[in-house]
Amino acid sequence: MLAKSNHILFMFVLGVVTFLSSTSGFAQNPASDSSQPRAQSEEERARISLHNRMINIVNAMTSRVNTEGADFNKRLQQMNAVAPLETGHLDSAGLASDVPQVLEFLEYLKICHHSSDSLDRAFNDSMFAINADLPADQADEGIKVIEVSFNEDRAAFNNFLSSLDKVYAKVLDILLYLQHAHYNIVKDQLTFSSKENFNEYSKLLKAVDAANVELNKSSEALRKANAAANERVKSQNSKSSE
Repeated sequence: MLAKSNHILFMFVLGVVTFLSSTSGFAQNPASDSSQPRAQSEEERARISLHNRMINIVNAMTSRVNTEGADFNKRLQQMNAVAPLETGHLDSAGLASDVPQVLEFLEYLKICHHSSDSLDRAFNDSMFAINADLPADQADEGIKVIEVSFNEDRAAFNNFLSSLDKVYAKVLDILLYLQHAHYNIVKDQLTFSSKENFNEYSKLLKAVDAANVELNKSSEALRKANAAANERVKSQNSKSSE
């Protein structure tokens, strides 16, 4: 029984939402005669303090997203280079090398999940505190834009992580199965000694293909969420500068 192995090479570069200075008119002071300096009112000082807190929150979040995104892209590219389902890697030596690498990558994805959840909680807790301190009659559109953009982008990224995890869990299933199956590699094809082995391998391969379809959909959804978030923040920044 012959079976041609699919080569998974999923390339993805994580985009970064540019949460720059979308805080609307949050800290702007009333116009005044610059030749006659005056003391700031208590309300103005409070608004400036909130503005500074907001900038610090956004800067910290953006820095962390950038750092983690760069590491994620690097690790994903390294995993793509491993190409664990490429037929030339499915001999005993290739399996012995690739199984630990796939296991390590799956563990890394768990860490990514935990880190993303941590960032989500930290950011939204900070935003809740900002909104609680902002006077009810002074709701700020820029803050809302940042909140919506971050949460939609983060939700799409978490969904992408789940899809990626599913793909490589299915890849691992194949590698572990092949460690005990009876087959040879002839002219870039796997030749199984029994129909039972062939059918099981084919079933596992179909599961990978199905998971990969889901992964591509979640990747496209993430790309769109990232682009929409950037456009939303860019538009708000333009309004703020008018």
